[in-house]
Amino acid sequence: MASNAQPGQIKGVIFDYGRVLAWTRHQEPRAAWERRLGLEPGALTRVVHNEHSWIAAQRGTITIDAHWQAVGLALGLTPTDTGALRAAFYSGDILNVELLACIERLRASGLRVGLLSNFSADLRAMLAQQDLLQHFDVLAISAEIGVMKPDAAAYQAVLAM
Repeated sequence: MASNAQPGQIKGVIFDYGRVLAWTRHQEPRAAWERRLGLEPGALTRVVHNEHSWIAAQRGTITIDAHWQAVGLALGLTPTDTGALRAAFYSGDILNVELLACIERLRASGLRVGLLSNFSADLRAMLAQQDLLQHFDVLAISAEIGVMKPDAAAYQAVLAM
């Protein structure tokens, strides 16, 4: 935070990960699993991003491994197949390189840049794998802070960081 900042002056910008910094562009990895399992198009995403274990994983009340075990159980998969599905599920995602360039311009101008995302604890590892950690001054991942957007406490947590 700049010490010469004036009241009301923008000091930083907060971004989200899913459907902002990265999104699923190629549905084929998921579609292949849907065909294999005899599911309707889009059904796999609803099973993986369900209202029970996925929300719990995003809140940090269960591990991401427990979430994927629940997904495997719901789909009747073996542990090996569950692992293969887990590896394939986000493989069609792409990075928004234009936004990443914008983030770098914001940082170069002196603004602090944060990431606030409703996601499981594996997001930090995903960001490291994508070589994205250095682009953010702070990371607030719901599974790590224990609260999800749109709760005001999530925004307060990233601001406090």
